[in-house]
Amino acid sequence: MTSTEEAKSSPTDSNIITTPPSTHSLPSDCLFSPYAATTINAPAFHVAKCILDSARYPEWNTFIPEVTITYDPPPAPSDTSRPKGWLQAGTKMTFLSKPKGAGGGSSFNSKEEVTVVEIPPSSSSSSSSEAPDHVYSIRWGARGFPSFMMRAERFQELRMLPPTAAAANSAGGEEGEEGAEDGVERCDYRTWETFAGPLARVVRMQFGKLLDERFVDLARDLKGFAERTWAERAS
Repeated sequence: MTSTEEAKSSPTDSNIITTPPSTHSLPSDCLFSPYAATTINAPAFHVAKCILDSARYPEWNTFIPEVTITYDPPPAPSDTSRPKGWLQAGTKMTFLSKPKGAGGGSSFNSKEEVTVVEIPPSSSSSSSSEAPDHVYSIRWGARGFPSFMMRAERFQELRMLPPTAAAANSAGGEEGEEGAEDGVERCDYRTWETFAGPLARVVRMQFGKLLDERFVDLARDLKGFAERTWAERAS
């Protein structure tokens, strides 16, 4: 692939929506909430795997390039193929986060715990089993501060979209979105984080703008990685 082709296929910030839809609701005590959404040209089950496979974050995640698992819940007896670093409800971990993303600068550690991993029961390695009303939900919450000081919870949702470029995407995209073609499997990806408590005011003052930027980075990075790995898998 030439550099021109790479540039054409790489997601840009114009692919990312940062204004939540009117139906988006937040807890009454939420002080601020970064938000990003995009359409990803890959099935929802594949994108969910990219999010849950924390061992591969260094390959694509410029905001959280490193995850250290501090507690890994025992797998179910039927789950014999779960790779190392796979996130599930109850996983405790430490994120190495870079507030300035790929631009460098200082980094900091944050303790997190996965609280929800909801995968539609019919989901499998075949996207033909997915339906538009199937919603994938992955959440984790900050555990580094007493809850009366700060509460932060990260949400990620995926919903399968009709495989056609003619349909406007529910994340706010327009018809004929760049990079989409008739028949391409795709999904709607949304992510946001809620911050509440006295310390949340300090976080908003010091990192609010940077977090808005990093959520755009995260959606763009995930879109690029998921689309590339899905294309490689299908080829």
